[in-house]
Amino acid sequence: MKKYNLSKIMKRAWELVKTAGMTISSGLKKAWEEAKTVKMTFTKRAKITKIEYGETNPNIGTDRDDESNYFVFNMWEKYGKKRIYINDYKRRSVGYIDCDDNNKLVSEYSRGAVVETAVWFRENYTF
Repeated sequence: MKKYNLSKIMKRAWELVKTAGMTISSGLKKAWEEAKTVKMTFTKRAKITKIEYGETNPNIGTDRDDESNYFVFNMWEKYGKKRIYINDYKRRSVGYIDCDDNNKLVSEYSRGAVVETAVWFRENYTF
């Protein structure tokens, strides 16, 4: 599900070998550890694959992939409030994350793809 920049990881490993005197094996382990712990930064908009029952749709990235497999997260800031709205492929709002209330998820859904995707988003993005 999560994609890593393998070139960046390898460059970081070689940097650790050259500067810190590590072996390539230990440098790669350290570079992978750093890559897995770094959170992605959310700015204004992100298109995230739907997660349901802990997995993404197997059609992602194939010729049968379409917009209904994604949720779009949009930042909204006005009137002293900050929220991240979650929209489906028809641009309907299915919930939001209230950044002013400890990143609380507000949605009419109590489980399912909306909740699972929003939880994954909160765990993997900083905003």
